[in-house]
Amino acid sequence: MLSQGYATSTWDVTGADLIDTIRWAQDRAGDRGLFSIALVADGYDTCAERGLVWLVGMDYQDTPRDDRSREVQEQMLGRRGLEGSEVVYP
Repeated sequence: MLSQGYATSTWDVTGADLIDTIRWAQDRAGDRGLFSIALVADGYDTCAERGLVWLVGMDYQDTPRDDRSREVQEQMLGRRGLEGSEVVYP
């Protein structure tokens, strides 16, 4: 079972493509950390407000609302080498 104590860090990445950013995030997260990558978008699609477009993963601390959200959380755990570990949903 995962610890219920989570810490979140954010970084602004500029001057890198998505593949470079994924590699950087994987290295930074190591074997125990989780990572997600989001694009900060101003006025994306029909929304006039600033928001996030998730490119890899999601906010792990969000309670999953459906099967797809749970699947994304399981994939996040799988990326860190602990696939098959019990998933603890926030």
